[in-house]
Amino acid sequence: MGGAIAFVSAYQQSQHVSDDMDQNGCQRRKNHRGSLFRSSRRKFDYMRAHNAITLDYLHPNAVYGAEFKLIFRISRTRFEQMMTEVMTRDGLQFYQDLRGRQGVTSCSLEGMLLYPLKTLAFGVPYSAFVDYFQISIQFGMKLCREFDRAIQALYMKDYLRIPDEVDLRNINELHRHVHGVDGMLGSLDCSHTIWKNCPKAWAGSYQGKENNPSIVLEGISDYHMFFWHASYGYAGTLNDKTIFDLSPFQECLLDGSFEDKELSSGVVPFTIAGEQFNKMYVLVDGIYMNFSRFVKGIKIPLTRSETRFTTWQEAARKDIERAFGNLKIMWKFVSRPIEIWNLNDIAGRMSTALILHNIVVSDRVMGDVNSRYNPAHRIDDLGDFETVNLQQTAPEVEVIVDHEIPQSVCDVVAVAGRWESLANEEEHSRLRTALMRKIIS
Repeated sequence: MGGAIAFVSAYQQSQHVSDDMDQNGCQRRKNHRGSLFRSSRRKFDYMRAHNAITLDYLHPNAVYGAEFKLIFRISRTRFEQMMTEVMTRDGLQFYQDLRGRQGVTSCSLEGMLLYPLKTLAFGVPYSAFVDYFQISIQFGMKLCREFDRAIQALYMKDYLRIPDEVDLRNINELHRHVHGVDGMLGSLDCSHTIWKNCPKAWAGSYQGKENNPSIVLEGISDYHMFFWHASYGYAGTLNDKTIFDLSPFQECLLDGSFEDKELSSGVVPFTIAGEQFNKMYVLVDGIYMNFSRFVKGIKIPLTRSETRFTTWQEAARKDIERAFGNLKIMWKFVSRPIEIWNLNDIAGRMSTALILHNIVVSDRVMGDVNSRYNPAHRIDDLGDFETVNLQQTAPEVEVIVDHEIPQSVCDVVAVAGRWESLANEEEHSRLRTALMRKIIS
């Protein structure tokens, strides 16, 4: 018994001596309690990383210059503009303060922007590329957070915007030429993202039809795959129609803001097969309700007309499916299991992915990084169509206000009236019947 105690004591002493040295033979330091050990601070070669980035990607004869867009998903011209805007926009002090010390005592500006871009594109943890960029995992995490804030501050207003009156006219013109109908805003659907590191306490709330916990993204896109509406953060236990009840899109339909833009844009009223309508609509799948603004296919088509209409509706609704597919292919963070546990960080990464996706779409359609996205910019390339003046004068709308009625009462009555109009199944059937006649004619 005494021999065993002596052996353990000697073993502990030998471990105490060896634990004072790390695997590289460097002396470790104890904390103030003397119970934990901490290795000495590492020194990163920032200049070597900066030179490697320049020679590999940014030099005129860069080794991977031709593959820059394939690796980072955005063009080199767009990246250079992004660097300029980061250094000149007010409020982005994180990058501007480190600019004077880059390459000597801090990571270069190019590295601080390329690292979060690459992790987002490949959907890998923060530790994936720290060796190449010569940074710590903690600093890599901070770079991703600051990058998300910078992208939202720079581009949220233009590339994840709510469509205004001009946008609605251009969207209507695009879909008139592509799908042959008026009044179409786009296609609405939801997509799941797998949350690998979901806390156990929340797993039951986020695990729905997927085998793993998931977070749901709701979006509306046009033919070019540009997202005009995106809402993220819904638990995976919710289905599409439940999410629509919580969606900001439904809120803008009920508070009258979207209706005001419709009237000002001149898109409504429009005519389909001799029937007049005064509300724009979106294409949805079968799980959604029979609302007046929703166009669904026929679940079991029995006649040739119903079959042709359903085929057209499903083909046109592929716009949102293509948008989700392109988003997941370009930015693997959306398609691979998310290894972040913090919901705010996940939301920031998702917002950045959506903004950058719309930036790529805009650059492709417009052909210029300095141009604001216009859905109808290249409709002539989609076929031989008639030229239409999109800057038409909007009709004047007369608004009657009764000052004797309290504004709160007016608001409640208005919301109730818009909800009744939205949930009108007769209007839903009338719109679908008119589209069916239009398609088969």
